[in-house]
Amino acid sequence: MRTRQIFTWATLLLFILIGVQQAKAVIYLIPSDTTIGTWDPVTRTYTLTKDVDDTIEVVDSELTLDGAGYTVTGNGGSYGVYLSGRTGVTIKNLNVQKFCLGILASSSRNITLTDNTASNNYIGIQLQGCNDNKLTGNTANANADTGIVLTNNSSYNTLTGNTTLNNWYGIWLGWSISNTLTANTASNNGHGIGLQSSSNNTLTGNTVKSNDPYGIWLWVFSSNNEIYNNNFIDNTTQAYAYYGCSGNLFNLDKPIGGNFWSNWTTPDDDVDGFVDFPYVFTGGKDNLPWTRQGGWKDSDGDGVPDDADNCPDVYNPDQLDADGDGIGDVCDPDDDNDGLTDEEELEGWDITIHNCDGSVKETYHVTSDPYQADEDGDGLTDLEEKEGWHVKYIYQVSPGPPPESEWIEYDVTSNPHYADIDIDGKNDKQEKSAKTDPSRANTDCDGHWDTNDGFEVDYGLNPLDFDTDNDGLSDGLEIDLWIMAAGYDPEQPELVPPDVLSEAADQTNDPVIPAVIDIKPGSYPNELNLSSHGLIPVAILTTEYFDATTVDPDTVVLAGSGVAVRGKGSKLMAHEEDVNGDSLLDLIVQLETENLDPESFQDGYAVLTGQTYNGVPIEGQDEITIVSPEE
Repeated sequence: MRTRQIFTWATLLLFILIGVQQAKAVIYLIPSDTTIGTWDPVTRTYTLTKDVDDTIEVVDSELTLDGAGYTVTGNGGSYGVYLSGRTGVTIKNLNVQKFCLGILASSSRNITLTDNTASNNYIGIQLQGCNDNKLTGNTANANADTGIVLTNNSSYNTLTGNTTLNNWYGIWLGWSISNTLTANTASNNGHGIGLQSSSNNTLTGNTVKSNDPYGIWLWVFSSNNEIYNNNFIDNTTQAYAYYGCSGNLFNLDKPIGGNFWSNWTTPDDDVDGFVDFPYVFTGGKDNLPWTRQGGWKDSDGDGVPDDADNCPDVYNPDQLDADGDGIGDVCDPDDDNDGLTDEEELEGWDITIHNCDGSVKETYHVTSDPYQADEDGDGLTDLEEKEGWHVKYIYQVSPGPPPESEWIEYDVTSNPHYADIDIDGKNDKQEKSAKTDPSRANTDCDGHWDTNDGFEVDYGLNPLDFDTDNDGLSDGLEIDLWIMAAGYDPEQPELVPPDVLSEAADQTNDPVIPAVIDIKPGSYPNELNLSSHGLIPVAILTTEYFDATTVDPDTVVLAGSGVAVRGKGSKLMAHEEDVNGDSLLDLIVQLETENLDPESFQDGYAVLTGQTYNGVPIEGQDEITIVSPEE
């Protein structure tokens, strides 16, 4: 514990007067002396323009001394800034150091000291016999004796928002009455706040912390002071009142109560915010000590202390908090906590529907519910729906041959009211994950119902490429061809068995074009005599999806047998003809029966393979019946 003698004010005053006489070889008289600053007679403001090494004395009233951040430095004696018998003087933005007295105002009224710093002096700031003055936002640091002192009947002064630290006395009132100290901080001093023979002062809203030996110290005949709603935190001795101190109040009635004492916070069985028992110290007692630091602050008057109020500046006694984010509904800018303010949700955003080629089809406007983060339950918050994502896909401009394609890309936003507005089987979160268009069921425009985004994702196709296997046919056309090859109508999807559809999707993933073939056109069943040395006609049919005339006959093989040649020449026996009367030219090829491989037949089917002139594989099959020579 630090110890020190109480100073005698008369001794100190004598010391100051002697110091003044010894050390005032140079005194700058404000406002007449313009060697250290400029004077504006209109605003009556004197502004420093450089650091100063000697005393400044204010010799006029109703003016402002603006230190402009400059520093007045002394040699350990005298005072930094001095004024006596003045009124209406403001001193601001000034640093004062290494004087006996940093700033001294004597017998003055209506003085304002604001945003000044007094450090490494004997006393930082002193009002002596001064009334009706204001000290706000000043800092007094590392002064040998006192940070801020009011003495010699200094009365009706207001100290607000000042900070004193690392002084012996933080704030000291000596022989002074009816002053108000509010929202000041006194920390790491010897004595945080001291009163000596000072009465009828009010101390409220101050923080007194980590002072040693005393947080607040009332010395002889300091009486009838009101000291409540202050935070006393971790001081060696939180409070001490010496003899002759009477009538001091450390609490008012509920709901105002007393002070917060960091070493006295429980119990509170009735949960009223006050410790159930008084805080008692030498010379005084707080009957309503608060359980929480600053527990008395209730800025909005709703009965809930600021430190527990989820909206401390707006009246809300019900404390409703729909999204559970700790901010009350009445002042929560984002009630559903989805990342968009309520105002932004009500303003909404545009949703653009694009054509397959990326051009704009239409645009409409939506708003979202500010009280539901994900109204449609699609897994995306309203913010994510508004931010949207980028869509990029390969689009078939022309089917060719060869097909022409180009990259299409644009940004999309999604609808917060519908999880799957394009009805493709995927909600907006899944569409975002796949980077597909949430407003168009078939992003890459590659076919019919069976190649919408949901189908393609579920069956392993690429919803951003019209031709997953790069075989020259769009995925939709391939699916339809494989369905037709299996004997079903792609225009009647409800009749297509799931296993056929799955197989069609698997085939579409491979770069093979499904072809419709007819062995021995016009006959059924398709009977084959393997002992025959004749030819077998096979028709590769053209459909609305596939042009059989693009097949290279030289690549065609049926059950191991290739296309026959005429006589001893090299001309293949193949020609184009409309076999089935649909006005589309088909490809007819002749194959030698003796070259058929029986082991290649598959469950009563013969498989034909080949390639288009562009090298794209094709495959088709048809039923066969093997007969003996006698038949």
